[in-house]
Amino acid sequence: MRTYTLKQIQTFIEVARDKSVSKAAERLFVTQPAVSMQIRQLEDAFGLPLIEPIGRNIQLTRAGQEFLVHALAAMARFKDLEATMAEHVGFSKGRIELAVVSTAKYFMPMLLVRFGKLFPGIELTLRIDNRENILGMLSRNEADLVV
Repeated sequence: MRTYTLKQIQTFIEVARDKSVSKAAERLFVTQPAVSMQIRQLEDAFGLPLIEPIGRNIQLTRAGQEFLVHALAAMARFKDLEATMAEHVGFSKGRIELAVVSTAKYFMPMLLVRFGKLFPGIELTLRIDNRENILGMLSRNEADLVV
């Protein structure tokens, strides 16, 4: 697999958007040489030029135009990934495997109803068993939480 970074892809997108290394540098709060280096490293990773200079501006090569299409799609997927992970952090989405000993079955349903109202996006799986089996589930990592 080729070695390139998200920072290089983001830099390329800014350069392509502005058609200028200096404007991209301003937008990214870095120097022009830093932007040029990121683009050069990206081009080296793929072994072909992605941009070409035209006066004080740049133009995308054919490969650069195709790269831009895929880079934008990839960045959109990364934003989706970040949003999904943020939902897990904020407890708005996820799954919990809960295992309880048989004596807890008398009070656990009330707690689970309240939990479900507070966190409707969390899917709960409840398993009721004896103490020995519950501890076995915990040691085998089959349950996230045991009572």
